[in-house]
Amino acid sequence: MPFHWLNNQGVESSAGYVLQRMHRFYYHYTEGERVVQVIVEPGIQREELFLDKKAKWQPPHDAEQIPTRKLIAIQRNISDALTFMSIPHVFKDK
Repeated sequence: MPFHWLNNQGVESSAGYVLQRMHRFYYHYTEGERVVQVIVEPGIQREELFLDKKAKWQPPHDAEQIPTRKLIAIQRNISDALTFMSIPHVFKDK
């Protein structure tokens, strides 16, 4: 899936989503007007990412819980973006 750099902290996919490092401890994954926050614990060899199984979109869409199937797709998209960015990572359960 083709990506292009937005800046040195984020990429956009041709599939229409963006992954952007917002802070040392989290990323924003964006699809259109919807944003979900992904928690990061920076590590020495790889980043550990946490995407809550009961995740919700950020306001103003925070009343919408994200279905499990969609969370799996989001996690795959995030992994693809981080791989493109050459950032070693693993998803962990919180």
